[in-house]
Amino acid sequence: MILKKGARYFDFTASGLAFSPILKRISSFLPCYANTHSDTSTHASLTTQLYKQSKEVIRKSLGLSEEFSLLNVGSGSTGAIKLFQELMGIYIPPKSRQRLGVQTPSNAPYVFVGAYEHHSNEISYREGLCHLTRIPLNSQGLLDMEVFKQSLSEVNGEIIGSFNIASNVTGIITPYEEVSRLLREKGAIVAFDMASSSPYMNVDSSLFDVCFLSPHKLLGGVGSCGVLGIKSKMIDTSLPPTFGGGGTIKNANRTNHEYLENIDYRQEAGTPGIVQLLTSALAYQLRNEIGLDLIHRREKVLTQAMIYEMKSIPALTLYGNLEAERLGVISFNIGGVSPFDLALELSEKYGIQTRSGCSCAGPYGYDLFGLEDSASELGMKPNWIRASIHYTHSLEDIEYFISSLKKAIKKLRG
Repeated sequence: MILKKGARYFDFTASGLAFSPILKRISSFLPCYANTHSDTSTHASLTTQLYKQSKEVIRKSLGLSEEFSLLNVGSGSTGAIKLFQELMGIYIPPKSRQRLGVQTPSNAPYVFVGAYEHHSNEISYREGLCHLTRIPLNSQGLLDMEVFKQSLSEVNGEIIGSFNIASNVTGIITPYEEVSRLLREKGAIVAFDMASSSPYMNVDSSLFDVCFLSPHKLLGGVGSCGVLGIKSKMIDTSLPPTFGGGGTIKNANRTNHEYLENIDYRQEAGTPGIVQLLTSALAYQLRNEIGLDLIHRREKVLTQAMIYEMKSIPALTLYGNLEAERLGVISFNIGGVSPFDLALELSEKYGIQTRSGCSCAGPYGYDLFGLEDSASELGMKPNWIRASIHYTHSLEDIEYFISSLKKAIKKLRG
């Protein structure tokens, strides 16, 4: 794990760290690097084969069935969500909407999202050609499944459920099996955002049709691409690809053209992120070699230890239901102390790298802070400090964090 000497990294929910053996593996390949889309030179043929193998490694690491295609996208789960919406006819650029005067049609799909979503899996649907319903929290701070059932019963037509598996703010895990069952009963498309969860767990692929992945959040995933996993049958090959560029064309003359049948090539216009995908595959392979059971056990113990110690700190507010099943994501505030000042003090004085802000999950922040919504204007922006517990941490790391946190609070309070 590559980290500056003296630094303590507690920002894994934002991004993983680089891993020396993976970088060495990448470096060993680079002398034979070439563009894909050719088998008439040894280097291009080798790169193309390695690219295909990388997708197969990711598929097997996640336990995805052969029904799924894996598409290389540019920017984590956000890029995957965008491509999915393009394939479903939901996303259209704002300038195109303005030019064409496009309004959301009555036969647009009904999209359901949860309360824990980050902006990409909620705001993007607000801007899309769909009817969006956000499922609220119940009195326990968990997804209100009764409201979800009722909301589903009130709609008829094409339905898409797009839910994250785990919150990137509190780590709370969505009851994804029940969510899937309810959506399946309505014949809906089930999409799961696994940006925060896939570094630590797998979800049975029989429960979903689509998944959004951010491999850069894995240990060793720095510099990787986003990945869209989607059942091949969902892609309408009677239509052109979402962008008709190089690598998607079977043949073309001055007036006519024909696209490739292979779904992966059809939807990956231009030179794909070859090294990025290889990095993604190696990061998932590393995760599986460490072992998901070991990861789960270590994270659970370390997270419980952290929460136990934090509860004893005066005026500290921990967000989210602390009894719910969760990943090692802890967001909190200290009464009378700015989360931005606190994050900066921890970093500059103690080498502890955390993150402050709204974690790109403003609507969930409004829930956590009990703020009122307004359709006409935005109120106070909810902010907090977030610390990520990782299986590479030790109990000594947790003790150092708590000790440093207490000292930083004391200083900032004067």
